[in-house]
Amino acid sequence: APRNFARLKCDLLSWSGPFCDADEERWTKDLDEELGWKRRQRLRKVAGGAVLPDFWTDEATLRTAFAELLVWRSPLDFAHSHAVSGITHVPDHSQALLSVG
Repeated sequence: APRNFARLKCDLLSWSGPFCDADEERWTKDLDEELGWKRRQRLRKVAGGAVLPDFWTDEATLRTAFAELLVWRSPLDFAHSHAVSGITHVPDHSQALLSVG
């Protein structure tokens, strides 16, 4: 069955959960290509001291790792947005696009 993935960005911490860049068990060459991710290049950048705030994870992890997740409006990030079923729009907050929780 196909799985849903979401690309997120967090400037406060580095993601070390499922599908983090160092997750050799879950990442495959096919998944890299399907999501347009250059994981090996990213690992080299991190080894060189770069801090990369964006990451991929799957819907199951979103539902278990986070009690609540708000996705804020950012015009620069719309090009990489992906729909994840079960996420709802937050109409009462003009800056929030989505809420999980």
